[in-house]
Amino acid sequence: MQADKTKVWRIQQLGDFDILRASFTNHAFAPHSHEEYMLGLVEAGTEGLTYLGKKVISPTGNLMMVNPEDIHTGYSASTIPLVYRAIYPTSDFVQRILASAGFRELPRFNAATAENKVLAQQFLQMHKAFEQPNSLLTQQSLLLETLVAFFVQHTNTKPVQITKRLEHQAVKRSQEIIESNLAKNITLQEIAQEVGLTHFYLTRIFKQAIGLSLHQYQTLRRVQLARAKIIRGQHPAQVATETGFYDQSHLIRQYKAVYGFTPGQQYHATKNL
Repeated sequence: MQADKTKVWRIQQLGDFDILRASFTNHAFAPHSHEEYMLGLVEAGTEGLTYLGKKVISPTGNLMMVNPEDIHTGYSASTIPLVYRAIYPTSDFVQRILASAGFRELPRFNAATAENKVLAQQFLQMHKAFEQPNSLLTQQSLLLETLVAFFVQHTNTKPVQITKRLEHQAVKRSQEIIESNLAKNITLQEIAQEVGLTHFYLTRIFKQAIGLSLHQYQTLRRVQLARAKIIRGQHPAQVATETGFYDQSHLIRQYKAVYGFTPGQQYHATKNL
């Protein structure tokens, strides 16, 4: 029988809440509650639980949502291991995020599980970004977008619509901040504070204006700067650290996604001129 495995970690700059990846075959949770929200995804297997006295089954691909203080259990409800990912943001943290998105009260989820393929993929992308070397701007943007999507799509509380016009100067200034800090691990909060907008509103209008999210724009500009340096003869290993990537493999992955070939191939092509 396969052993149970868990990994739990925190990223202080994201809000300092628990992030979990688990594989359970034998473990069954006793009735309990959390002081925090639990947002999760069943990656494989089937989760069974009793939630507020009712039996619930959550198959592979389903989202999981538990409100603070709601009593529930949890166990593997199939013959294969239950593999899931989860985050546990506090109510205070959620309230701050949702206030920036126009919510006037703290919502409650309607159900413990739901099928939502688009949001499930978004959650998985976010969670994997927490495990891998990524800029804080990437991690914070994905967290903000995913959290707001959960509460907009799976609660009855809706945000107040923002009617302000697109802030073109704020978008332009955000681009300037990113481009002048490509080697720095700049945060979403720093950009939003500089341009005088809430995190969520800035994220929304930037993508509307540019067609890329803030973190996607940062990555693109870093890759473009890396290419310019490599063409001038710098080695990719040196370029990676100078352009804000964690290591050469991080640069390789992003570079190939944009250009279709690796920084090493670019470097050797330049040397063969």
